[in-house]
Amino acid sequence: MFGGVARMTKDSDSPRTEFEVAVAGPLVTLVLAIAFVAAGVISAGWSQVWNAMPYQTPAHTTAFLAVTTWLASINVLILGFNLIPAFPLDGGRIARAIAWKATGDR
Repeated sequence: MFGGVARMTKDSDSPRTEFEVAVAGPLVTLVLAIAFVAAGVISAGWSQVWNAMPYQTPAHTTAFLAVTTWLASINVLILGFNLIPAFPLDGGRIARAIAWKATGDR
């Protein structure tokens, strides 16, 4: 979220390290999104989760279900944004690591 503010004082030593560090953030975001969807499914069932997605929330949706689906949606949006292949976003760092591995040049 604050990639443009963070300063990188040293590049990674290898493309693998760069890739692993860059993938860690989106992976956590994906796990959070899945966890929020799972919490909603456990509490109310899949059809209720689908109906409670933002901007479709029916009046009979519980607060817990509304919050979990909202948090899942936000995490999916953050994941999509972070995977844009533009440096310093995680997607840019992933693309850079792949290019580094493919060419052998930083």
